Amino acid sequence: MKTRKMLFWVFLILLVAPFSVSASYQDVSGAKDHPLISRYQGSYITHFNDTEYDEYPIVLGKILNRERKFEKEQTIEGKIIRITYLAPEDTSSLQLYRNLENALKNGGFKFLFSCKGDACGKGDLFSSKLYKEKMPKEMTQRHKQYWNVMFLSEFAYLVAQKTQGGKDIYVAVGMGIRKKGYGSAVAKNGKYTFFKKDRLCYAVDVVETATMKQDMVTVNVDYLHNALEIKGKVPLYGIYFDTGKADIKPESDNELQVIADYLKAHPGIYLYVTGHTDDTGQLGYNMKLSEQRAQAVVEALTNDYAIKATRLTAMGVGPVSPVSTNETEKGRSLNRRVELVKKLK
Repeated sequence: MKTRKMLFWVFLILLVAPFSVSASYQDVSGAKDHPLISRYQGSYITHFNDTEYDEYPIVLGKILNRERKFEKEQTIEGKIIRITYLAPEDTSSLQLYRNLENALKNGGFKFLFSCKGDACGKGDLFSSKLYKEKMPKEMTQRHKQYWNVMFLSEFAYLVAQKTQGGKDIYVAVGMGIRKKGYGSAVAKNGKYTFFKKDRLCYAVDVVETATMKQDMVTVNVDYLHNALEIKGKVPLYGIYFDTGKADIKPESDNELQVIADYLKAHPGIYLYVTGHTDDTGQLGYNMKLSEQRAQAVVEALTNDYAIKATRLTAMGVGPVSPVSTNETEKGRSLNRRVELVKKLK
């Protein structure tokens, strides 16, 4: 009897073992986590794509279902890394969302927009616009029609940003359920296999946008004088602020010194000091921020360089007087500036 029982259990183990192996996965070849955000524990990378430079759309406002578009979106440019993960079985979408949200928060990221469930719509618009993937060779004809519909239910999305090492870094995370027979991953045997049941997946997109290197002419007293005499204004790109702040950074000292030298050499000149932003974010916020930055320049010139306050008037213009398009990072960099405008007495 003992022998029969032992043979029964051996047979059962041998029978179940192949199914256990086939149900486990491994990362797709050549894939790795991004150093800024680690994977949810127990996840596997199903797709990995590294693009050196391209445009990338981010969503910054709620979905307008009737119009099939978003209330606000923005296109950024830079190096794009997309990592798509298969979450562990029995992981809830809320559990995954909170974990990734906390990881970004702890990494010093500022949240720009997020939505969950009905607030995102069904997720199909996000999927068709943001989460198109290159189809694997193993894709059959019956799967192709569904391939770009990446997340079909329990959709959630968030986008965050921070500045690090002279770069604006954006992280966009989309997550949801991929239907069985359409979602896919690499099994332990190295073969591409489609899910046997619905699975929670998530995509982490990291976009690194280098701060534009200014190739402007060197700003000196003669340059300021000629520009103000001929055009009545001069844009300045050598006065620096951290994103979303009005504190002048130390590397702005050279340009502030030039402005002070110009004003001391031309005692009869009065100026508007105008602050400008790009068009990302809320209008009211940008108007206030631009005025605060202009006022910070005025205070620096009066307090640190002994320029009379009566010769300077701070004005915040926000995004309403751009010098370039706000559709690209280069254009937005040009729009973020301080301008000196000649003022009549």
